[in-house]
Amino acid sequence: MPRYIGATNTAAIAAGANFTAGNQSKGSLYDFLKSMGGEKGSAPAAFSLMDVFTQVKANNWSFDANASAQTPTAGGTLTINSQTVSAGYDYTVHTGDVTVSSYSNSDFFTSTQDSRVGCVHITGDLTINAGQTFTPSVRKPGMYIYVGGDLILNGSISMRARGANHSSSGSNLSSVDIRIIDGTHGGYSNPTIPATGGTGGARTSQGSGPGNAQAQVGYFSPIPFFGTAGAQHGIAFAERSSATAGKGGDGTCFTGGSGGGGVRGAGNPAQYGGVGQGGNAVEKGGKGGNSAANFYSSNGAAGNPHGSPGQGSYSPSRATGGYNGTGGVIVIFVRGSVSGSGEFNVRGENIINQGPGPGRGPGQGSGAGMISCFCGSYSGSGITLTRHNGEWEWSSWVLTGIGTDDTASGNPTTLRGGTKGGFGQIIPTTLT
Repeated sequence: MPRYIGATNTAAIAAGANFTAGNQSKGSLYDFLKSMGGEKGSAPAAFSLMDVFTQVKANNWSFDANASAQTPTAGGTLTINSQTVSAGYDYTVHTGDVTVSSYSNSDFFTSTQDSRVGCVHITGDLTINAGQTFTPSVRKPGMYIYVGGDLILNGSISMRARGANHSSSGSNLSSVDIRIIDGTHGGYSNPTIPATGGTGGARTSQGSGPGNAQAQVGYFSPIPFFGTAGAQHGIAFAERSSATAGKGGDGTCFTGGSGGGGVRGAGNPAQYGGVGQGGNAVEKGGKGGNSAANFYSSNGAAGNPHGSPGQGSYSPSRATGGYNGTGGVIVIFVRGSVSGSGEFNVRGENIINQGPGPGRGPGQGSGAGMISCFCGSYSGSGITLTRHNGEWEWSSWVLTGIGTDDTASGNPTTLRGGTKGGFGQIIPTTLT
């Protein structure tokens, strides 16, 4: 390569380019999120000292990506590894360091629900102070974040109750495998969010009494690596009437499953009639299962929206619909270190058990989402990964482990299928 002495070579400078929205196709989420900071410039020749001075003065010489701040706005379609992830994406670019001391949704996300993933690129450090919750105000198919510096997390990054309803009543998005990043990271080859996450608890029946016998399938499903949670089937009490619980929803790449509908079969069928059956959850994060009852009442299951209650003749006003929401998906890349005492939170919504008086049938909770944080370094302590299903959260059981080796404290005596929660891991690795 010749060296230019005493001459300029300005024409050979290609300045960095800003990110241009529109339809995007990348090999992985990491490639896409990194590209939101702009493209690097190039200099395919040698230059004199005067030329170097001229280009440095013009802010060209570093050839760094030319990042441009962007308030939350809609892009086009997003295709990752030849899979169309969503009908669109929302994107935000913040140049420099960002400190969240008073969180405002409009700084990072749009108000479009269910159909567009929320993507955030921060060129510097991201600090979330204690007491602050970094979360979209509406449901999103995913929250994907790139941090060019360090993450100091003392508050919460949350997709609790923000999983998308992508059933036919929602955005109607198809589930696809979503490549997170290429290569091997933390022992995982080409980490990918699977189109189908954990399997929901199967529709299950229990014959009548004695006592409040509960329908159970007798197992839990494993949590797939990088997968969301399958929800438990409905909570079905069979006392004087048999009870059939509705199926819990399967997890998908965009949400944990909705809870299955429950039953409270306390009344004598000859006197109060048949109890009916719990409804299945609507798949793809749709409506939670409807519940049924003939004497006492039974609450609806969590979902988007919650299921309807079963109103028994003895206590028709004692049941409510349930909680709205399913756990969502968090993927975050941190080029520097992760530290702090905060949490990532993708848990499913709780069981609901409210209303006056005895005889209430609980409504099932929903499934958790998924957390994956890839970072340059992490001390291995300080950050809490909250990723329980609603039923497990309600019982105050602690979920540990990842994927197929997940374990939980407590000693559940009634096994309603589904998974205990969603995948969650902070993975120190090299991000190029």
